[in-house]
Formats: sequence, structure tokens, C-alpha cells
Amino acid sequence: GNVGIGTTTPGNLLAVDGNVTMDGLYAMGTTTTSSLIATSTLEVRGVSGSDLIVGDGRIGLATSTPWGTLAIEQIADAGDNNELFPAFWIGDSGTTSPAFTVINATGNVGVGTSSPQSLLSVSGGTTNPLILANQTSTGDILNLLDNGTSAFVVKDGGNVGIGTAGPGAKL
Repeated sequence: GNVGIGTTTPGNLLAVDGNVTMDGLYAMGTTTTSSLIATSTLEVRGVSGSDLIVGDGRIGLATSTPWGTLAIEQIADAGDNNELFPAFWIGDSGTTSPAFTVINATGNVGVGTSSPQSLLSVSGGTTNPLILANQTSTGDILNLLDNGTSAFVVKDGGNVGIGTAGPGAKL
């Protein structure tokens, strides 16, 4: 039969009404059932604090107070001179060359680098173009601004302007 802790009407093999603290949990579902259900907040903690929080439609990684739908806080590696881990990383496991990473409180973003040095750092090493832009409408292909003023523009049709927003020729 079903066992209830804090409830007289357990609806599952084990039903607990209240908070539960466990040291080591292995939950396995089937192809048709969930492996772990929390009806309020689910919190998974590591040695140093909250590693995963799920509740109120929010997910927090390395934070106990997610401030958005998905909140990821950066943590330091205590075993490596408190070096900061990237806050967000997409890449193959076992590699130090991520496809995409966001690091440190400045919000630097790296594509193809694990240590972006500016707001956007792009690194590539293949025979393909480093940046490929395919303009499929009639707007500017590229417009780099300096304090709100066009410094370098590539217009639809290929005209390039340096210091002008409306080049009348190819260069």
C-alpha cells in the first residue's frame, strides 16, 4: 500500500506533505510517468548552496532566488584560485573551446572563445568566413555607429560608406 508522511491520504507509494531533506536522491521515472514531482518549489543543493531551484515558473542555477524565467549566476571555482566559471556556456563536453559563452559581471559574450575580452569577442579558425551576413530585405547590411553617428556602413546593394550613412558609390 501507499505510505503517507504528514498526510492520511497518500496518493502515491510515498507521499510527503511538508518539507523533506534528503542526502542522496535517485529518482527514476518511466516513459509514461514523471520521476520527481514537486508541487511547490524544488531545490537541489550542492555542498556550497543552491545548485538548482525550480518554482513559480522560474529556474535558478547557482542561485536560490531566480530573478527571471531562467537565472544563471556565476560561481567561482574554489579549487582553482577562485577563477570564475563562465555564467553560460554552450559547447561539446570535454572541450575548452565553447561555441558560445557569457562570462563575468560585465556580460562579455564570446563566440568560439572561452575568454571574451570585450562585449562581443568572435574567434574562428576555419576556412569559412568569420562572420557571414545574408541580407534578405532592403535594409542596411551593416551599420557601425560611433556615439549614435554612422562610422561604417554597408548598404543594401553593396555601397560602403566610411563616415557617412548614405554612400553613393561602392566605396
